[in-house]
Amino acid sequence: MSTTEEEGVRSIGTFQDERVVDAEFHVPITAPSVYEYVDDPKAREWFEELGPPLPATSGWWEPYANEEMAGYSFMEELLSVPSAEERITSEDVRETMTELGLDAVVVNPPDDFPLVDSRTPKMMNQVARAYNDYVLDRIVDPSEGIYAAMILPFWDPPFAEAEVERIGAEEGIVAGVNWLTLDRPFGVIEYDGVLEKLAGHDLPLLLHRGPSSEFYHTMDRNLQTFVENKMTTENKTMLGAVMNMIYTGVFDAHTDLEVVIQGFGGMWIPFAADRGDEIYQVNSGDYQLTNRMYDGEYEYLPRRPSEYVHDNFYVTNCSIGLPPSEEMLEHALKVTYADETFMYSTNWPDGEVDGAEWLDRPGIDEDTRAAILHGNAEDVFGI
Repeated sequence: MSTTEEEGVRSIGTFQDERVVDAEFHVPITAPSVYEYVDDPKAREWFEELGPPLPATSGWWEPYANEEMAGYSFMEELLSVPSAEERITSEDVRETMTELGLDAVVVNPPDDFPLVDSRTPKMMNQVARAYNDYVLDRIVDPSEGIYAAMILPFWDPPFAEAEVERIGAEEGIVAGVNWLTLDRPFGVIEYDGVLEKLAGHDLPLLLHRGPSSEFYHTMDRNLQTFVENKMTTENKTMLGAVMNMIYTGVFDAHTDLEVVIQGFGGMWIPFAADRGDEIYQVNSGDYQLTNRMYDGEYEYLPRRPSEYVHDNFYVTNCSIGLPPSEEMLEHALKVTYADETFMYSTNWPDGEVDGAEWLDRPGIDEDTRAAILHGNAEDVFGI
C-alpha cells in the first residue's frame, strides 16, 4: 500500500475497496467562530469584547521540541475571528474526506479548544453549548457520513446532563467527548448523572488527551523535556482515568456504558488488564468502600479488571505504537484485542507519525483490518 502525505496528513485513499470510518477527526473551529450561537447576552458581550476563557499554561513550549511549531501563535489563533467564508462547514469536511479516502467521520473539537483549564465555568458552559450548536447547524450531515461528538461540560455535571438531554437524541450526534484531566477522574460519583444520560441515549464517552494532561503535578515539576511529559504525565492521566472508572464501579452501575480512549494507541491495554488483575487478586478488600458500592450489592468486582478493560474500552489508533517485526505484531494485535477494540483515526489535521501504512502489514488479516477500518466504529457509534 502506498500513502500520500500533504501538510502532515497521511491519506488512506488506496483502501478503495474498504469502507473507512475515521473515529477521531478534529475540525479546527476556534472559539470566536461559535460566538453567534451563544444565547446568553452577558456571555456573548464579554466574548465579543474580550475573547474566550483562555486555558492556563502548562509550562511546556512545544517549539523547543518540534521546530515545525515555530511561529505558531496559540493566542492569535484563539482570538482571531474568522469571516463567514472562513467558517468551516460540512462541505469543507466532505472535501477533506474525499482527499483522505474516508467514508464517514466522527467530528471532534480541536485539541486546543479553550475550555479544559479555564477558570470561568459559566463562560465555559456557554462556549461548549455554542460549539455543539455550531456543529449541529453547520457540520453534521449523516447523509454524507459526517457525525459528531458533543462537548460534555464535565466541570459542571448538571449542565452536562442537561446538554445530553438537549441534543443527545439529535440525528448525527453519536458520542459525548471531554478531555482527560488530572484533577477529577471520570469515576467520581458526581458524574453518575451524566454517565447515566449517555448510556440511556446509547452514546459512548470519548476521553481525549487535553491541556490538563500536561499540568505540572508532583514529580512532573522536575521533568525537563517534552518527551518526558508525553511518556509520563499524559499516560498517567489516561491510566488513572481507566483504573478509576473500573475500581469505583462505574461499569457496574452503568453496565451499557462504552468509553473510547483517544490519542494513546492501544499498547497500554495488556498492561492495564494483566497488571490490574494481578494487583486486584491480593488487594480487593476496599472496593466495597467506594462511593457507589458502599451500600451496593457487590463486595467485590463482579468481573476481573481485565474484563472491564476488554469489554468497556475502545481506542483510536493514533499513535498506534506497534512493534516493528511481523512476528511481534501478530502477538501485539492479540494481546490488545485489536479486532474488538481498535478504531481507525487520522487525527486530522495534525496527522500522526505512524501514518496508515501499518494497516497493510502482513500480520493484519482481512477481518481485523475491516474491524479497525470501520466495523468497531460502526458498532460503537451506531453508524
